Amino acid sequence: MEHSTFRPWLEKLADLVEAPLVQLRKKVQKKAVFMLVVGGISSLCFTVTAKTEELHLFSYPQPPMTYEKNGFLEGPLVRLVQETLKGVEISRKPIATPVARLLLEVESGQGVGFPLSRNSEREPHFKWIIELYKDSFGFATLHPNPRIDTLEQGRTLGSITVNNGSAPLNFLKAAGQFENLDIAYSELQNGLKLFTKRVDAWFTVRTLFRPIARLSDFDSTQVIIGAPIYITSVWMIGSKNIHQSQIETIQKNFEELKSSGIYDMIMRESLDIERTAQKTSPSISR
Repeated sequence: MEHSTFRPWLEKLADLVEAPLVQLRKKVQKKAVFMLVVGGISSLCFTVTAKTEELHLFSYPQPPMTYEKNGFLEGPLVRLVQETLKGVEISRKPIATPVARLLLEVESGQGVGFPLSRNSEREPHFKWIIELYKDSFGFATLHPNPRIDTLEQGRTLGSITVNNGSAPLNFLKAAGQFENLDIAYSELQNGLKLFTKRVDAWFTVRTLFRPIARLSDFDSTQVIIGAPIYITSVWMIGSKNIHQSQIETIQKNFEELKSSGIYDMIMRESLDIERTAQKTSPSISR
């Protein structure tokens, strides 16, 4: 009896509550659809914007090819690379970063980097876009210490400074039996360690030794450079997400720079910088 009395009243109450709820649901659904459409458009706009802004140019000081000036990277190689990027949606203003960080940024899909030696350890992680030039790895010591021309000689030293994440470090590790490596985080730091006699030798690309000495206000003629240990191929690398059409544009620009003679002119400029610096450096008796 009690049940039959209250049920009609409860049903009326439910109808009264349900009616505005239905209207509210319709409004919410319309608003949700609107928000999804707007959100989708915004997401699309963001994706397009991000696609054009996310690709950067990374490098690091490697005089005389690249050097830091007023907080920015400059030098003959910077200008050469910038010329190759014409018509490509990649920033032409290089971001200066340590080598190890550069490799991480490019591998994570952030753009292109240079100058990087090509080796088997790095090979699968990047797109190898253009070979910029060749260089060689070697040891540097200080006068009057002996010149180091072989890996065997290097293994007998007390300590060798080498750059973290660098191809020279990869090379020494692959060669094996080097228990005397002292890791630094920039080539400038490597140089300072050698010039202040905190290590016996420095291992890197041979074109770097004297320019780094001059940047450190150290007499570069006291740096004894050993024989080439290994010839390395130096490249511009790219993230795996870079479109093939962008790579082809860079390669086409590079070939045009070579055929027009501009490539040779720029590379000669870096050699002229080094020759001029050597002529103005003080000399010592050997």
